[in-house]
Amino acid sequence: MKILYITRFFWPEAIAPSFTTIELTRRLAERGHEVNLFVPDVLAKHVMAKQPAMPKGIVVAFSRPRLSRMPAHTLSFVFVWFRALRAACGVHVILGQHHYYHMGSFCAAVLSIITRRPLVIRVHDFGGGYRKPTNVLESVFAFGMKWLTLLSFKRAEQVLVPSDELVHLVRRVCGLKAGAVRLSLNGVDTKRFSPSRRSNDLRNVFRSKHIVVFTGNIDLGSDASGLDILVRAAEYLRGDIHDLKVLILGDGPDLPHLIRLANSLHLDHCVNFLGWIDPELIPTYLASADVAVGLLRANIETIGSIPVKVVEYMASGCVVVVARGGCSKNLIIDGTNGIVTEPDSVTDFAQSIIKIFSNDKLTRRLRSKARETAQELYDWEVIVSELEDALRSAAETH
Repeated sequence: MKILYITRFFWPEAIAPSFTTIELTRRLAERGHEVNLFVPDVLAKHVMAKQPAMPKGIVVAFSRPRLSRMPAHTLSFVFVWFRALRAACGVHVILGQHHYYHMGSFCAAVLSIITRRPLVIRVHDFGGGYRKPTNVLESVFAFGMKWLTLLSFKRAEQVLVPSDELVHLVRRVCGLKAGAVRLSLNGVDTKRFSPSRRSNDLRNVFRSKHIVVFTGNIDLGSDASGLDILVRAAEYLRGDIHDLKVLILGDGPDLPHLIRLANSLHLDHCVNFLGWIDPELIPTYLASADVAVGLLRANIETIGSIPVKVVEYMASGCVVVVARGGCSKNLIIDGTNGIVTEPDSVTDFAQSIIKIFSNDKLTRRLRSKARETAQELYDWEVIVSELEDALRSAAETH
């Protein structure tokens, strides 16, 4: 098939979703499909220098770079649309990536209407667009994006969402029939992220038998990561776990604030801020850790989410700790394949860490089940096969 894919999530912006885009397109190309990828160019402040190589069969086109300075990259999709219009006439199906604050899915929907090509929309995030606005401008923007979302989703042959919670939410909000909305999980390369990548040499560098890790963007205001809870819990824990090491891998606008917090609590020997790590090294860091931390706060954006970092933690064989409501309830099941704590609770999180490190039998069981879940449900080969079926079905029935 010839596939036209429109998304905002590409290198170097939004690192984790960018890898999702690359994995989807790469694996579709390896199966013989021709993928034309259209994205706005971006000017991200916190980026990694090394760009992954794109395989043969994928064509990438960018909009004008200066437009990436516009709020939320929204208007830059106008230029993406013009670039994609000619290519859309010769494709079998159009795939649009939806997020509540940009026009990716709407851009794809308009192309679908004009060229009469079938449309499939893959949802990255849906709930955040239904937060209560705090001022007039937010109200106007929210109204506009909701209207564009409804129009786009009504046009689509299939709307693919990452969790059961979002299947029900999308159907209810957009008034779609049951068959129009289906599950499409975020995935992980279970060969790349694997317990086999565990490195005793790396563990010896940190001189600890109790390593807790977090990876991702450090933006305390927008991503509900709750890293301040992790840092404060380290102060609580150091009396019980004397060699505790907390590794924070990533960068972001709130990194200086987090460093100041750690310094104020005299945690410079306990909490290590490692910055951006070469993507090739991330699997080794995860497999070499004991506990991996997901979102420790919950909000409307995190309900029903499938964070890429959490799936990578699971595939790496870590004991995963997340807050209740910090991801889909079907992703981490408390006491089965991870630990679920109360959101925003330093005490509950710290006690969960103590419980993990004091019970070897529990730890082994959680690590094994997390890895098993990742392999059975979230491996990219499984995810891409399901996406391929959805795209082919849309192309054949249109």
